[in-house]
Amino acid sequence: MSAYLSWSSAIFTFMVFCGVFFVGECVSNLTKGIFGTGFVGAIIFIALYWTGIMPTDAVANTGLVAMLSKLFIPMLIVNLGTMISLNDMLKEWKTILTALSGFVTLAIFAYTIGCALLGREYALVGACPISGGTIAGVIAQEACVEAGRPELGAYAMLLVSLQGLVAMPCAAACLRMVGNKLIKEKADLDHLGGSSNININIRVIKGFPAKIQSYFFSLMRIAAVAVVANVVSGLTKGTLNANIAYLIAGVVFTELGFLDKQHLTKANAYGFVMISLFSLTANSMGALTPESLKAMLIPIAAMLIFGIVSIGIGGMLVGKFVFHYEAPLGFAIGACAMLGYPSTQIVTDDVCRALECSDEEREKIRGYLLPKMLVGGFTTVTIASVAFAGLVAPTIFR
Repeated sequence: MSAYLSWSSAIFTFMVFCGVFFVGECVSNLTKGIFGTGFVGAIIFIALYWTGIMPTDAVANTGLVAMLSKLFIPMLIVNLGTMISLNDMLKEWKTILTALSGFVTLAIFAYTIGCALLGREYALVGACPISGGTIAGVIAQEACVEAGRPELGAYAMLLVSLQGLVAMPCAAACLRMVGNKLIKEKADLDHLGGSSNININIRVIKGFPAKIQSYFFSLMRIAAVAVVANVVSGLTKGTLNANIAYLIAGVVFTELGFLDKQHLTKANAYGFVMISLFSLTANSMGALTPESLKAMLIPIAAMLIFGIVSIGIGGMLVGKFVFHYEAPLGFAIGACAMLGYPSTQIVTDDVCRALECSDEEREKIRGYLLPKMLVGGFTTVTIASVAFAGLVAPTIFR
C-alpha cells in the first residue's frame, strides 16, 4: 500500500496536484481574482520543491506534461477559436483596434528597450505572457524547454501568474476615472455603444443528428480540425505558424458549423484539458532554484511595469486620438491583455458597483464599459496573444 502513497505513484501525485490548484482556486475566488489560481499554485509548488517534500520531476512523471504538449495544446487553441463570434466582434471594432494597438507598443518595447535593459531572452520570453496570459505563456515556455532553458519557461509562467496583480488595480483606476467623468458630465450613455450593420453567415452545417452526438464524436471533430490546421501549417513549411493555424481553423470550422461554440465545454472535456494546462506551471517551478528566482526578480518586476505601461499607452493613444475614447478608457482596454476573462468583468463590476450615482446611471455606465472590457480581453487574450506569441517565440533563441 505504501507504493500508492509515494511520489512514484502517478495517481498520488495527481491527487496532490489537483489539491494544490483547488486551494489556488479557493484563494482566487476569495480575492476576486487578485491572487489567481496559477499564482497561488506556483507559490505552493515552489514551497513543496524547495523544502524537498515533493520531487521536482513528480508532475512530469504523471504524464500530464507530455499529454499537454502533444495533444491538448492544439485542441485548446482550436477551442479558443470556437469562442469567437465574428458578428459580435464587428460591433466593437473600435475597441478591437484600440486593444490591438497595445501589441504594437509592446513589440516595440520588447525588441528595443526591453532587449537593451533585460537582455533579448528575458525581454522576448516575457513579452509573450504579457501579451495575453496562459496560452501565450505556454507557447513561450515550450520554446524555452526546447532550447534547453527550462528556468526561462518558469519565468514565463510566473509572469502569467503575476500580471493580474499589476493590471487589475491599473484598470480599476482607469475605469473609475471614466465612470466619474461620465457621471459628472451627465453623458448620454444611450448613444455611446458600437454598431455594425454587417452580418456574417457562412454556416453550411446546420447540426448533427442527436443519435450520433457523443463525447467521442465531439473530441474526434476538434482533433480533426487540429489535424487539418497542422497539415496546412506544414504545407506552408512553417510560414503559417501551427498555433496561429489552430486558432484560424477553430474560427472557420465553428462558423461553418462543424464545431460547436465553446466546443470542449460542451464535450465535457474542458476541465481535464485545463488541469493538464496547469501542469506546465507545476512542472516549470521545478526548474527554479532560490538563486535563479533571485536573478529573475528584477526582470519580472521590469516586465510587469513596462508591460502595463506599453500596452496601456498604445491603447490610450489610439483610443483617444483615433476613436475619441476617454484616455483612461483606452488605457484600460489595452490593459485587458494582462487580465482576460473573468477578470475583465470582475474589475468592471466592482468599479461600477462603487460609483456614486443612481442605479439607472450605474447600469448605463456598466452597459457602456463592460462590452469594451470583455471584447478587449477576448481580442487580446483569445486571439491576438496566440498570434503574437506564435510569431515572437520562434525568434527568441535565434
